[in-house]
Amino acid sequence: MLINKNKHELIMVNILRDIYNNIKISSLLGFKGGTALYFLYNLDRFSVDLDFDLLKINEENKKIVFNEIEKIIKKYGEIKDSYIKLNTIFFMLSYGENNKGIKIEISTRKTKDQYEIKDFLGVSILICKAEYMFTNKLVALLGR
Repeated sequence: MLINKNKHELIMVNILRDIYNNIKISSLLGFKGGTALYFLYNLDRFSVDLDFDLLKINEENKKIVFNEIEKIIKKYGEIKDSYIKLNTIFFMLSYGENNKGIKIEISTRKTKDQYEIKDFLGVSILICKAEYMFTNKLVALLGR
């Protein structure tokens, strides 16, 4: 699969803006991972997925987040896969036949990570603090 970096990035930006402009879910999701580092902390490595933590974990919030994310991403392509499992809410979005899709993954595990509000293109985004993401990346690296 090829990736058109500009198109991929534009769709991820639009999805992020839609999520954090959505009053039903904006306070429930903490943005984290490689794309968060790329967009908001100037990491010089392009990342292709959107990763979040569900911050207020219960069954009702899982359903609300699932339904709202589904509505949001349908505007940008075809949902190839989606599910709610024990510790994950997952979507795979295809936005073109010859393009790599966008994986959206929301962890529903309790976390001790801390979050802060940052401005991203005029939208307030709740993002994991850089030091916590760095620690999580090191743990993942050592655990592989």
